[in-house]
This record gives sequence, structure tokens and C-alpha cells, in this order.
Amino acid sequence: MTEISICSLIYRSIKYAKSVHQSLMDHTPALHDGRARFFFVANDATPEVLEWLEQSGIDFVVQENEHRTEEELFSMGYAHPEYIHRVYRGWNRAIQESDEACVLVNSDNMFSDGWLEALLESWHPDQSVLVSRLVEPPPRTRGGCTCPGAIVYPFGWSIDDYCDDEFQAFVPGHTSPRFVENPRSFMPCIFSRSRAIKVGMYPEGNLAKGSFKHVLKCGDREFFDRLTASGLRHICIYSSLVYHFREGEMRYESSKYKPR
Repeated sequence: MTEISICSLIYRSIKYAKSVHQSLMDHTPALHDGRARFFFVANDATPEVLEWLEQSGIDFVVQENEHRTEEELFSMGYAHPEYIHRVYRGWNRAIQESDEACVLVNSDNMFSDGWLEALLESWHPDQSVLVSRLVEPPPRTRGGCTCPGAIVYPFGWSIDDYCDDEFQAFVPGHTSPRFVENPRSFMPCIFSRSRAIKVGMYPEGNLAKGSFKHVLKCGDREFFDRLTASGLRHICIYSSLVYHFREGEMRYESSKYKPR
């Protein structure tokens, strides 16, 4: 019987779907010994992605979301961008479909040996929500940014130039028993499914301040604030390292993508 669910959203890149799944399978023993399972939420996915998923043998659920107008979203208390409303609905579907130990990852994450074990060793379901420490490439453009607290090192800006062997060799020398409480990072994460449902899960958008164009608080921050208000500590574990391309699927094949 599985105890842990690992989930990623996917919507338009078969290449990223293949890569995140393969990286998890390569570096997550729990997916092979029955302790954990993986599934995708096909979140407003393209027909091509849905066809690939049906043929892949990988577990997935389909989430179709209504496209709301800016006026409708603002009346619900949400701010721009419109698409983030549908993203948070996808994450809430992932929580609903999960086992009690819910692990959320991004489709542009690549994993290291021991990443999940490190989270599990430190996680207490009734005491904490944990996130891995990210390793990210330096910004390619002036004014670009990386996630606060991330290790900046270029193992690739996309699937096409990612160097997994070099990342795996890098990890042992950069893990640490240190941790940071209340970090400004939110994923990959592990938390209690029942606790997440109890606090209302993610809001279905960024919270608005006065108008649709002004964000009071991002939905990730609001969800983690709800969890901490319920008595959980939000902690980034430095012994769990995960690589992050930053919005890989959003950039990838953008010229080919036509919304449904």
C-alpha cells in the first residue's frame, strides 16, 4: 500500500513530462519499493500531451478549468495573471488525488539521489511542511532573478542542455544538515493532505489588492501561510537538493503551442 504521492502538473510539453518522470524514477527509490507512487495532473493539457499520457502507462488525472475573465476573477478576490487561477486549481486537484503524504514537484525540476529521503527523515506531518533547497542556473537576462536561498550553478537552462551527471556529482559536496525556517520557496514540498484540505488548500489565484492588476499576495504564499497558521513550521531542508530550470514548460515550444 502506497503512503506517499508525488505529483506534477503538465500541460504542453511532452519533453518535460518525459524528463521529470524519468528523473524521479532514476533518483527516487520509494517509487520502486512500493512506498510511493507518481501521477500527473494533466491541467488544461493539449491534445498531444493527453495522447502521449494515454500511451505512456504513467498514472494521470485530467483537470479541465473554466477560463474566467479578469472581471470575474477580481470579483472572486483574485489578481493577475489569469492563467495562475487555473494552475492553483490544478494543484488543488493534485492534493485531492494524493495519499496522506503529499509531495508536489514542478515539471521543470530535476532530482538528486536522496532528495526524498532527506525530506522524509525530517518531516513530522503534524508539525511541519518541508521544501527542498533549489539549485538554479544564473539568469540569462539582465534583471533576471533566482529563487531566494537557491544555490546558483549552471547545470543547464533547459532539458536540452541539462547535465545530470555533473549535477549528481555536485550534490554530495553541497548538502548540509542546516535548515531555514520561513523560506521564500515553496516547491518541491511535502505536507499532510488532510491538513491541506482542512486549511482550504491553495486559493484559486493570487490575492488582489484594489484591482486585478495589483497582487496583494501570491497564492503559494497564502497557502503556506494557512498551513503555518494551523500550527505547522515552514522549513527548507538543505539536505534535499533539486534542480530547477525556472518556468521551463512555459518557455518550451512556445511557438508551437496553441491554447485549446
